[in-house]
Amino acid sequence: MISKSTFTFLNSLKKNNTKEWFDANRKTYETERKQFIDFTRFVLNEIVKFDASVAGLDPAKCVFRINRDVRFSANKDPYKTNFAFSITPGGKKKTHAGYYFHLEPGTLFAGGGVYAPLPEVLKAVRNEIYFCLPEFEKIMKSKSFLAHFKGLDDIEKLKNAPKGFEPDHASIPYLVNKHFVVSRSYTEAEVTSPDFGKKLAEAFKAQKPFVDFINRAIDNAEE
Repeated sequence: MISKSTFTFLNSLKKNNTKEWFDANRKTYETERKQFIDFTRFVLNEIVKFDASVAGLDPAKCVFRINRDVRFSANKDPYKTNFAFSITPGGKKKTHAGYYFHLEPGTLFAGGGVYAPLPEVLKAVRNEIYFCLPEFEKIMKSKSFLAHFKGLDDIEKLKNAPKGFEPDHASIPYLVNKHFVVSRSYTEAEVTSPDFGKKLAEAFKAQKPFVDFINRAIDNAEE
């Protein structure tokens, strides 16, 4: 499970984000990364119980690299100050929705969906919601979903209805979203509790109908 030592390491890394410091503390990093991979393995095994589409994934490959790509960024810090995993059908590089967890001191959250999707994916998701609105609203308003999530994250929206859609259609409050993501936050005390892995899997289980809906839209667009 996740221990307080992970937070200690990430806080230190944030204060000393240099290759020299990282190299001097590489053994600590490797220990913490292994612990996070073990945690990912546990959660993956729990998810497989209700979503066989992620069976067979390598937990280590679900975890993101700590090195940052600084080529096009004004921030030249070489390392991320978080651990994160994406458990997605086909692997984290796929455009499909899956199960995401982000561990960073002060920023702890889980969720899933499609963030900044490619134009064809965005159109496919909007079409699926437009034509299957009752089904989508049933997912968004189900008791199991609302026990963990409040709905789509309010990240970035269009001011008007997307082109090609009736401006007064009941689906427009959903379709104006540019990202189709749901998430929920946690406290450090929750994350370091012995049963957090199971609780996280419970949230992901409640999220599964949403993930399935998004992935069906993407699969239909790819056919």
